[in-house]
Amino acid sequence: VGSSNLQFLRISESIARLAFIVYWGVVLFGYDTTALILENRSGGVVSNEHFGRSFGIIDSSGVKDIHKSNAISSNVVSVLQAGAFFGALGSAPISSRMGRRFTLLCFSIVFSVGAILTTVAGGGKKGLNLIYVGRVISGVGIGAISAVAPAYVSECSPKEVRGRITGLFQIMVTGGVMVSYFTNLGVQLHLGGDKVWRVPFGLQLIPAGILAIGLLTVKESPRYLASVERNDEALQILAYLRREPITSHAVLDEMAEIEAAIREEREARKGLGLKEAFFGKGNFIRFVIAFVVFLFQQLTGQNSVNYYAPQIFASLGYTGTKQGLLASGIYGIVKVVTTSFFVFFGVETLGRKLSFFISAMGMGTSWFIVGSILKTHPPNVIPGQNPPPASKAMAAMLYIYVAFYAMGWGPLPWIYVADIFPTRTRHFGLSVASASQWLWNFVISKLTPDMVTSLGYKMFLMFASFNVGALGLFSILIPETKGRSLEEMDIIFGAISAEQRQADVEKVQRGELIDFLLYSLLHPSRLEYWNTTSAMGEAFDLDGTLGAAFLGTLAAAMVLDTVHMGFTTHGLYHYLVTNFGNYTVLVGPTCHATPQDNSVPSLYYRALAYFVTFISECLTYADFPSPEYKYNHSSLVLRKEGVSLYALGIILPGIIVLLSLVVFANGCGFASRAFVLKTYEKMNEAAAMLYVSFGAAVVADGIIASSLCTLLLKSKTGFKSTDSIVAKLMAFSINTGLLTR
Repeated sequence: VGSSNLQFLRISESIARLAFIVYWGVVLFGYDTTALILENRSGGVVSNEHFGRSFGIIDSSGVKDIHKSNAISSNVVSVLQAGAFFGALGSAPISSRMGRRFTLLCFSIVFSVGAILTTVAGGGKKGLNLIYVGRVISGVGIGAISAVAPAYVSECSPKEVRGRITGLFQIMVTGGVMVSYFTNLGVQLHLGGDKVWRVPFGLQLIPAGILAIGLLTVKESPRYLASVERNDEALQILAYLRREPITSHAVLDEMAEIEAAIREEREARKGLGLKEAFFGKGNFIRFVIAFVVFLFQQLTGQNSVNYYAPQIFASLGYTGTKQGLLASGIYGIVKVVTTSFFVFFGVETLGRKLSFFISAMGMGTSWFIVGSILKTHPPNVIPGQNPPPASKAMAAMLYIYVAFYAMGWGPLPWIYVADIFPTRTRHFGLSVASASQWLWNFVISKLTPDMVTSLGYKMFLMFASFNVGALGLFSILIPETKGRSLEEMDIIFGAISAEQRQADVEKVQRGELIDFLLYSLLHPSRLEYWNTTSAMGEAFDLDGTLGAAFLGTLAAAMVLDTVHMGFTTHGLYHYLVTNFGNYTVLVGPTCHATPQDNSVPSLYYRALAYFVTFISECLTYADFPSPEYKYNHSSLVLRKEGVSLYALGIILPGIIVLLSLVVFANGCGFASRAFVLKTYEKMNEAAAMLYVSFGAAVVADGIIASSLCTLLLKSKTGFKSTDSIVAKLMAFSINTGLLTR
């Protein structure tokens, strides 16, 4: 077992549990599209005698209306797939707005409603119409789940094992198909009456219920959260999923890459509509691939075998309901086992391109052999006897065929499509892909019965040609995505250059450095949590002299902040954030630096104190419109509504210095009088010194604020004014919850 396989075996419990829960939804995909729609000779639910008697397919004399049976069978298939087509497309805006987790939860409930309607339907025309309605509703649920689930899991998975985790999708689908075959076999052998068709309908509620309940225990996609600017939540969940501390370099680097990619996408799409999102640079080819790859998946012939396996096995010589369903069940087991082996041990070893190619060549060869044997040795089965050797050989080749399918074109289309789209358009990409899958699914399910009847061996040769030709060429032309992060896909498809991406990542990392400095300034007692030494020494690249200036200023600010805490007062920055963006509170420390009680011995000094306090309070509680903050530490975005405060940002250092000098002079005068008169106790003398210290602290506040502004404006952090620096500080503090000490 290679190192990547060992890494997969050691993958965090949180990722494995999330994938297992989310993919219960796609068990419905395999089960619901197979168990209930098997054709007339297959022993499926729709062709069952009890179903036929309940809905008028078989009359009271036992005569079966073949035309009506075919029409109902076709309708039960098509209404589900029509619902799934629209469900897949409709899931995109909901997933984009409400999140992956909530969308899956909603559509699992939608599916359950449809399943209940089909299960409780009565007989006759009204009951049949209720089944159609239930199938449409179930289809909407399945279509949406099939679009959102792979995107959700892909966005949560680390790139090293993303293919394997996303590939669990196909394992669960094939598991659903296998269960459907044996469900049909079981109800045929052990149940009677309406239970023969109600039980398979009702069993759909089990995986739907597991999905709905399980979704209540998992977390939202960190990439989705970052795309809607909930970056703090995204970072916390990313660290949880990776089982790393929030300060881990790997987690911080991945988060920086995610935010850089989202920022690029947002900048590129700013002011553009849906048309530009689909046809923008590097996007159109991805939507083409998403659409075509599922057309080609249907051209492998796989779903023809899935839907009509018993009928196909019957055409190869396996007659009888029990014999056909048993052969189909074995086919399902082979599919599950080989899919599981490939997903766990092959997809990250062989890569996407090579796996696609080997799979196409293997399937094409298998189909050629089946078609050739069927042409030269058509089955001539005598009822009650075992199938002839030629039939057994063709059945064996079908098992080999499905093994090659499971090693490439089964799981890989979902993995590949989930790989190639950026976060901002992934929900659209997966919706188009899923809609394409359901569209071509519908076409193939409509054509296969006639092809089996009219084409015979030519159908297998046709599928063989598609596999070797179209699918083989497609496998060669597409780019490899193995081991590449989701954010690198923009580079692969030419949406952005590697140099620009690196520059954007570095800019995000510089923004994280600013966050680190501001966090330290606001709450130095929690510096240890951030692992200061390693974070500053390795995670961030300090730009020489500028970096040293940052650290020096930070050190001075931390000393000053310690003084402030020791004097049970508040620092400049604390005033700023606790007042939620009113810039005028920067003069707030002067209130605390001014003697405001009756111990002031002189009316002159008391008047001076009240005057300064009055000015401070007027400025502090001035009725300025509050800005609306939209924080993102990569793009440093701040939207403001109301009057512009840039002018205040420019004169702010002057106000601070002026008031701090007044208070400092007042403190010195008060201390001098106390010592000269020698009429105060030690506490009053300490108070005098305290006032002097307060004055000095306010002066230092002004110096540090000016220094930080100057340094930030000169650095490559995207700041254009002192106003944006102060806004950054407030937004960061509000988002991190550092509003009180």
